[in-house]
Amino acid sequence: MKKRGKRKSGRKAEGGSASKVLERIRNHSLATNADSFPLELLDDVRWMVDSGLEKRVWNLLEEDLPEESCEALVFALRIAASRLTLLGIPDSLANDGEIEEPQPVVLIPFAILLSATFLAGEAAQFPTELHDATGRAVQSGLILRALDLSDDVTLFLDPRLYQPHHDEWLRPSATRRYLKSIAAQLGRPATPVAPLSNDYRRQLRHGADDLLADEVDVCQRLICGGIITELGEGGEALAEAGVLLFGDPDNEYVVEEDRFQEFTRLIEDELAGRCRMTQFTVMVNPTPIELWDVPRFVFQVQRSVSLGLAIEMALEEFQEMEQAGRELKSALYVSLHSSEETVQEIRYAAYLVDDDDAEEEAPFFSYAWEIAIELEAPDDIDEATGNIAAQLNASVNMVEGLLPDERCHHCGAKLFCGPGGKLYHELDDPDPCPPPFEN
Repeated sequence: MKKRGKRKSGRKAEGGSASKVLERIRNHSLATNADSFPLELLDDVRWMVDSGLEKRVWNLLEEDLPEESCEALVFALRIAASRLTLLGIPDSLANDGEIEEPQPVVLIPFAILLSATFLAGEAAQFPTELHDATGRAVQSGLILRALDLSDDVTLFLDPRLYQPHHDEWLRPSATRRYLKSIAAQLGRPATPVAPLSNDYRRQLRHGADDLLADEVDVCQRLICGGIITELGEGGEALAEAGVLLFGDPDNEYVVEEDRFQEFTRLIEDELAGRCRMTQFTVMVNPTPIELWDVPRFVFQVQRSVSLGLAIEMALEEFQEMEQAGRELKSALYVSLHSSEETVQEIRYAAYLVDDDDAEEEAPFFSYAWEIAIELEAPDDIDEATGNIAAQLNASVNMVEGLLPDERCHHCGAKLFCGPGGKLYHELDDPDPCPPPFEN
């Protein structure tokens, strides 16, 4: 620890109205270039966020600003909204009798997605808290090892479960308020972290694109937590502290998936002990999400979970319908779709193949993956496609060309490419629609 000397106070946004601070933010962002980032910009943005006015900063992005200015504003908003700098420990006497100075530490919130499937009608039994599982995961160091964090990092999980689509996450500075509620409890470790709200009612999934059977429902919750770590002797930037949790973006981030499987078992044990559910399946996403990104990227989280559930249900249906002991063999058709010139969606359809290598005319698995190509790397999509093919024991047929958003003219259901260059879709009641038609 450093000895007490003349403490350098951190920069603060100078006085003035919010409009004046906003004008300074605009001017500082315009001065940003590839070689410099004005610290005054981060200070002013942090002041706006602390005041609950971050939406006004976001509105600046709608103006005709240079690309470097927009990137600087997004960077400053991310750091100011999702990182909280505190003084680490109270003053104490060092070995030589000098008073040690508290060191700045950074508090970074994150979330882990929990998805549970269960029989419809049992939703009321799903708990709003997971005290046993989250407590044991932290006390045993399980989550610390799963996230590949060093032992000098303090980590905790909030036992209360949060709902990704709850309206409160959409409010300006929601993450910042949650961070402050955490910071208020750091001196009293036995006191639970104050939640944003107690109203986390479960939302049902409905709609034509719902991939789950009527008798099965899904509950998605976020297990929130945070890490506390010193900024270091060199006073590293807050952005660098995020590497401790989310990895270096230039390097592949290693996640201990077997640790997350152990965490999944802890959750299932608690559900089995506390609930009367007759059947349930739990899946924990082994990729932590920075809390500031919720709900901005929650559509990606939901897509990955739905894809896993769709594959699982397709395999279960195959095992129930096919002869015992028959080996699964299928053909996977992959087509790219868009209404413009860029890919907006990938449609997967798998067709069973018999012993004579003949493909059936109706898919037993289909999935439409809505993607954001600027956020999802082509390598990730290729890896997901390979994973689907491996689970379905399928050969992969890539349909050439970028296709429009084809839908059934009669019922509006999405159409999937299939054997013989035809388009097909699954129907619960085929009577309203004519037989499949050629492409």
